[in-house]
Amino acid sequence: MSGLLQGKKVLITGASRGIGLAIARQFAAQGAALWLNGRDDIEIARVAEAMHADFGVSCLPLCFDVAEPKAVKQAFQRLFTETRQLDVLVNNAGILDDALIGMVQQQQIERTFSTNSYSTLYCSQYAARLMQRAGGAVSST
Repeated sequence: MSGLLQGKKVLITGASRGIGLAIARQFAAQGAALWLNGRDDIEIARVAEAMHADFGVSCLPLCFDVAEPKAVKQAFQRLFTETRQLDVLVNNAGILDDALIGMVQQQQIERTFSTNSYSTLYCSQYAARLMQRAGGAVSST
């Protein structure tokens, strides 16, 4: 398999369905080696196997909850140990917990912010460290 992203290592959070899955398919079609994140270990493993079969690229599942700082740290430690390289991070994971504004519970607010906002910072911090160790440039926009 050859493509524009041949040899690049990519982590995509929230890759088991929807936009994350579509993003993963595009990266795989261009030859990138993928680490796919999701919270359901069986589902993300199934998606990784299907992506490998469809595109012939390395596609590994990485099951962790992006809203849990310790889980994010452990996942990036695994990435560092196993690959020592990360070229692209796609912070895609997110949740929607529908409720009427007057009925939203504190726990729902905290969970939504942890998953949709804080996780982006957690993952970006560790990705930047990994990219810098590998000699890559990191920019913030």
